[in-house]
Amino acid sequence: MRLEAKVEVSPQLAKLFGVLGDAGKKTMLDGAATRLTADIRAHVRGVGQTHHKTASALGASPTGHLQKAATSVHKVELGNAYGVTIESPGFKRVFGSIAIKPTKAKALTIPIHAWAYGRRASEVARTMNVFKVKSILATDHGGTFTPLYALKKSVTLKQDRSLLPSDAELIESAKAGYLAVIERIIGAMQ
Repeated sequence: MRLEAKVEVSPQLAKLFGVLGDAGKKTMLDGAATRLTADIRAHVRGVGQTHHKTASALGASPTGHLQKAATSVHKVELGNAYGVTIESPGFKRVFGSIAIKPTKAKALTIPIHAWAYGRRASEVARTMNVFKVKSILATDHGGTFTPLYALKKSVTLKQDRSLLPSDAELIESAKAGYLAVIERIIGAMQ
């Protein structure tokens, strides 16, 4: 997923870009993208510490999915511009709800028990007898029928804009990146 953050350039900054030329402008944009990348990574890490609704409901340990997503946040050069990428499945839901359908199997396996949470059905089946009953994968644990997964043809993940900083926060990050470059340049001149 590519996140694009466009920051309106003030007339003063536009003049500075003109004075600095293409190389200076590129340095300024790199500074903004560097700061955006760091701030987005920190935000995703923070969200990853609080978004455990399903794990908590099942009494399971969190998978660390968002912590892994935070490590995938990188700055990329895009010709005369820079961008920030996040390589993480499902992160597109920042911008709207997304429908997920199985690609190889007939159904999605949605964990409904702590034993299944964060684990593929095939992984669970290696440690216990798993069988299908209607639209459920279950096990017979100690003589007790225990549902593990709900089988679904598709699921929709609702939009979650909180996975990224707000637009205002992104703009402030870019501005802080510009200022850091300016301060570095001024410091080098002294």
